[in-house]
Order: sequence, then structure tokens, then C-alpha cells
Amino acid sequence: MSDRPPMPTYKIEDLGDRLVLSVPSQKRLGSLLVLGLFSLLWLLLGVLYFAFLIMVSSFNLSDELNSTFLIVYICIGYPFIYPLFWQIFGKEEIQITNQFIKIRRVILGFGRSREYPANQIYGLYITTSGNHQPRNRINQGLISINHGAHTDKYATFAVSVDEVEAKQIIAEIEQKFPQYIS
Repeated sequence: MSDRPPMPTYKIEDLGDRLVLSVPSQKRLGSLLVLGLFSLLWLLLGVLYFAFLIMVSSFNLSDELNSTFLIVYICIGYPFIYPLFWQIFGKEEIQITNQFIKIRRVILGFGRSREYPANQIYGLYITTSGNHQPRNRINQGLISINHGAHTDKYATFAVSVDEVEAKQIIAEIEQKFPQYIS
């Protein structure tokens, strides 16, 4: 039996003037099952409702009751669908250059990104249990960036890596871009 270390969950590419880090989302079987069950139930109820409306020939999207129901229905389903899709299809793409660090969270090619200019970054470090605790713990990564005019502003990334992998990532960033390490 060999004691080889497990394959890293992230992929990092050195493209000369930048590092590109790709971190897939963390898959948790329990939450996948619960979110999947609620999402299927949500979808089934919606299909049954619209099938009923079509059968009684009263489906008209301009009808205020139907459009209100559709809006409420989507708002109720979003808290289940988004985390389910994040766990199945989500990933973080981080670009590190001399000019900026760009963090992009993507689901099926769609996502939001934040860019932090190099002159506003005051440190890149591993988040430990004693450090700050973001309000949205679902997006709390182990690697943090102090940024902005005050050092109490921070962003986190690398949500699904463990502490050993976070240290490896920091070491690679430090080797290529030492100005980001505090």
C-alpha cells in the first residue's frame, strides 16, 4: 500500500505573465440529495400547476394572478436551484497578474467576477478559524485578500480546497508574485 498524496482538487496554470487557478465547487452528498429532492418537488409542482392551467384553458401570462404566481414560484425555487447548480456545475476561476487579482465564480459559463487592483491589495494569506468570518459562509474560501483603503476589507476564494492545498497555492503565488504576500 502506497502513501501517495491525493490528487489536488485545483488546477493552476502558469501562462507567463499570469497564473490561472481553477477550483471546482465542493460536492457534498447530503446537501446534493436534499437540494435535489426539493428542486424536483419544486419543478413537479410547477409543471402540475401550469398543466392544470392549460387543461382548464385559463393560461394567460398577462393575467395578473398567473404572472404573480410565476414570480413567487421562481423566488421560492431559487434558494434550492442555485446551490444545487453551484455544487454540480460551479467552479472558481482566479487570475493573478502584476496588475490585479480577478476572482470569478462560474456556473455553466455564467457568473460574476470581482477584480482587485494590485495597488489596493495589502496581503494574501490563509484564513484560519481565528480570522474573520464572512456573513455568507457558503462562499468562504481558505485564501483571503486584504484590499481597499482599509485593511478590514477582504475577499476569499478557493472554497473547496483544504489547508494543505491552500498553502501550496499561496506558495505558487508567492513564487511568481511576491508583492501580494504580506
